[in-house]
Amino acid sequence: EEEDDDEDIAALENPCSVKKVEGPHLTVDGARLRELRSQLDGFVRRHAQSDRTALLREIKGCLTEESWAAFEREAQDKDGAWGGMDCLSRIRGYVEFARHHNFLSKKERLPLKLRSEKDPYYPGQVYANPAAAKCYALIPPNHSLLGGAVLNLGYLVDDTRGTGTFSQWASGRFLDPSIAASWAGPDATRPLFGFCGQLPGLSKQVFGGEISGEDREAAIRACTPDDSLEYPLYNNASQNTSLVRINLSASPHVGAALEPMVVLDAAVLSADGAGDQNGRWRTLPGFGDGTVPGMTRGGRAVLLIRSTQVGASDVEDLARNGVSCSRLPRAPDPPRALSSPVSGRGTPR
Repeated sequence: EEEDDDEDIAALENPCSVKKVEGPHLTVDGARLRELRSQLDGFVRRHAQSDRTALLREIKGCLTEESWAAFEREAQDKDGAWGGMDCLSRIRGYVEFARHHNFLSKKERLPLKLRSEKDPYYPGQVYANPAAAKCYALIPPNHSLLGGAVLNLGYLVDDTRGTGTFSQWASGRFLDPSIAASWAGPDATRPLFGFCGQLPGLSKQVFGGEISGEDREAAIRACTPDDSLEYPLYNNASQNTSLVRINLSASPHVGAALEPMVVLDAAVLSADGAGDQNGRWRTLPGFGDGTVPGMTRGGRAVLLIRSTQVGASDVEDLARNGVSCSRLPRAPDPPRALSSPVSGRGTPR
């Protein structure tokens, strides 16, 4: 699952020559992912040279009427999240990519959804005021490499105490409903039992496919986002890290509430540098140029869910709704340092 940033020159220069994808995929190996990434970039670059007005006209013909009505309003602002040529050419290029691989039929229009949020904990899960603005352009998984194969989702939570809003996210949300009732901290930090995702009103990156909680390092690799500023706990996971798993086939209403979608493009703007130095929107790391929608750079399925509370009274009830949480095995203790021999000059430092 190592990243490979090299381009496939043949796919970049002649994207129509790439072999079509057969069947849905939740993982893609390095060489094939590099080829698909370069192919998409090749389609995008073709449209990046277009006249903006002509490109908007083409996009109108590629999106559903409802999608275009919402997108047209946002695209009027050339300096907004969706008005720049990078975004416009990516949407148009992706339609070609999707049609090439039959994710979208030749006459079918792409259902694109825009989602805007204010995230006070980006970057680095550190509270900031004003909050970072995030915008996502989303498509259903069946119009991506993932197809209809995504039945299981997973992500990590850290149960370490003393982290304010982020404490007790395993025990309080998934393992012990009594924690919320006896919560002594501020109400805003009270863990909501059955709450899947980040915080109310915020989306959450999750990972598709069966993820085992028996192998600590494998689970952490499988659930690590491309953007290290998104969930930094993954870079140095504590002994209290747990794996949340969601089986979408167990409860249709849970799946509908979470609404897992694939990110076609994403933009961020914040007061502390998450936008560029001129205060403009920038692409959220892990999305946009050089990526394939629905895949991390390591070739694993990634989606975005709406954070939501699953109605459940206890752990068993939560399991019946397809949601479970388990502590990852402890990391090996670091080797103990050998004691330095004591010399006649006193205790070594």
